[in-house]
Amino acid sequence: MTRTYPLAERTDVVDDMHGHKVMDPYRWLEDADDARTREWSDQQSAQLEHERESWSTRDTFAESVQALLGAGAVSLPVHRSERVFFTQRQPGQQFGVLFVREADGSERVLLDPMELDPTGSTTLDAWQP
Repeated sequence: MTRTYPLAERTDVVDDMHGHKVMDPYRWLEDADDARTREWSDQQSAQLEHERESWSTRDTFAESVQALLGAGAVSLPVHRSERVFFTQRQPGQQFGVLFVREADGSERVLLDPMELDPTGSTTLDAWQP
């Protein structure tokens, strides 16, 4: 099967970074308002749609991913003094909740994004105790 990918024009953009020449031939792709970028992106999307039609296991894969995502998750713990901080997402929860475990083993919620904003528009993307 021969695939035809959208062509990405190479330009002669060169930056000087601390005395070193750094080529950036695809800089134009960083400008989402550039008509060339929109056209290239539309062509990429069309290519994906065409390719996806032949993926016979796509539905099975999607179901497996959904099952795994629905299983919940616990982040790696971050230790600070005698406390341990971590996020936990229970099965069915959309976002993780930030917890602290005290030295005596008791745990409490520090931040639950859904309690702050029940619309689901607020997420906890990064945190540091």
